Amino acid sequence: MAQARLTLVLAALACACACTASPAPREPRLRLGELAVVAEGPCPRLSAASAGGRTLLLYGETGYDLHDWGAGERLAAAQTLAEVTASGVVRDPRLLSGLPRDARGYVPGSLLAGSDGSGAGYLLRVATRYAPRGTGSLFVREHEPYELTSSGWVSSSAPSPLDLGPVTRGLPEPPLKDACEDDELSFVPLSTARARDGSLFVAGRCQDDSHIAYHDTTLVVLHAAAADRAWGVARLPRTQRLSGIVNVDVDARSATDARLVAYEPFEPPRGRHSYYVEWDGRAWRERELGVDAGLMSVAADSAGRTYLAASAHLYRVDGPNVVQVRLPPLSWVKQQPELHVHSVSVLDDDVVWVEASYRARAPAGEKGEVGEIWASALFSNAQLSAPLYCDARELADAALSEVEGVRP
Repeated sequence: MAQARLTLVLAALACACACTASPAPREPRLRLGELAVVAEGPCPRLSAASAGGRTLLLYGETGYDLHDWGAGERLAAAQTLAEVTASGVVRDPRLLSGLPRDARGYVPGSLLAGSDGSGAGYLLRVATRYAPRGTGSLFVREHEPYELTSSGWVSSSAPSPLDLGPVTRGLPEPPLKDACEDDELSFVPLSTARARDGSLFVAGRCQDDSHIAYHDTTLVVLHAAAADRAWGVARLPRTQRLSGIVNVDVDARSATDARLVAYEPFEPPRGRHSYYVEWDGRAWRERELGVDAGLMSVAADSAGRTYLAASAHLYRVDGPNVVQVRLPPLSWVKQQPELHVHSVSVLDDDVVWVEASYRARAPAGEKGEVGEIWASALFSNAQLSAPLYCDARELADAALSEVEGVRP
């Protein structure tokens, strides 16, 4: 059914994140390269993805409020999705058909969406559990793949390594067991990318059995161009600035144009170090950007402009120039919060999407007592018909609303 619209008054009454009486002024139009707040509110998960030619909005609970957990305990993630179209955000029943849903209408688990090598849409439903203590990992994840058909999602039996979608073209499974030069190290895949020319990249770290940080970090990228029938293995420039347990994010425009960032997830954001490397088809080379922050996510547009999510800020790399990108203020908070900018992506037609989270005070208990909750903001240069308000405490069908009277 069509996405429900709320009036400005109703949205203000429903707001749980210390709303203002009226939203901040907005520019009537976006100029090229500018970003606007397209969605915000108490939705811990609020992101965009492209799947099968559709732009999807994924939102809901992540379950990442850490507590005194027990090994094997499942995170209470519950999410759903809608489609971003030229006429606005719509709910196509086929986009939920075939997926399990709980009593509130959400799909249990975290949702990852994308397109495979043939352009078909796929979805991964990820169940996350706390790992046993002392294993070097906080979480253990199980992936359940689905393929998008004309009538909805169907369970997929095709191999789906990581979030690449079904591997086609006769490529074998990525050689995860042989990626590290040391037999005592095993490859831990952390991030994948599929370029528009069909090239594939799988990036990760080499980890020993001790499951503790070590100084000699070894990062590896497996890569295969569209015509390749075997995977190549490339080791990244080593650095002593990062501990052995790091996360990476890889982005690729073609077989000869890719970039990667790495950061230390167990270090506080203000204490993380910058690591950025570029691939020219022959080797990965580190580039110093002058950004003193852990780089969590990277994406480039068709013109070669690279965007970096660096926790507190968003940066753009345009040739030799590195500039901080101004993010516009949020509309539904009394005071602007400190944003945690953690993800950036460039989808079809060079549409940039930036994901950020923040802490907000709102009624959080069963009796309405005020506490801290996670909220999110989604920035983009997409031309939506109206901004969106998201509240994951509502039922899935009512959680995401277009707000009348406020236009980008």
